[in-house]
Amino acid sequence: MNPSSFYLTKIMGILFSLLFMLTTAQAASFDCEKAVSKIEKLICSDDELSKLDESLNKAYLQALERADIKQQIIESQREWLKYERNLCPSAECMRKAYTTRIKELNLTSSTGIVIHRDVRLYGSPPEALAKESKAAEIQFGAPV
Repeated sequence: MNPSSFYLTKIMGILFSLLFMLTTAQAASFDCEKAVSKIEKLICSDDELSKLDESLNKAYLQALERADIKQQIIESQREWLKYERNLCPSAECMRKAYTTRIKELNLTSSTGIVIHRDVRLYGSPPEALAKESKAAEIQFGAPV
């Protein structure tokens, strides 16, 4: 093997490695390098959650194209983040929350129906977590 083909082979190997890393990169809708919160770190550490976050972002942006309900969608998304997603104690809870929210946003895009969380049902975030924990304790018979 002559020196030029040796270097060409090395360069091609490096390029393929970089391409592989790009295709396996996480798909979160935000920069995982800047993840600060526990929720963001969980999303970035879980491939499925990362992909769901990207899918949710696409559904949200599509729903925002409805100018007639844009402000309601923004408010509804803030409620969902605060009173549902950010209160999830586990990745499984977050997967369910994301899947449901994506369906809601797709419904919003097609029908104009905006889903809101009734904050009175949840209480303040610490109260809501306590309720969820207590419900799990009752259901499974052991403290969570």
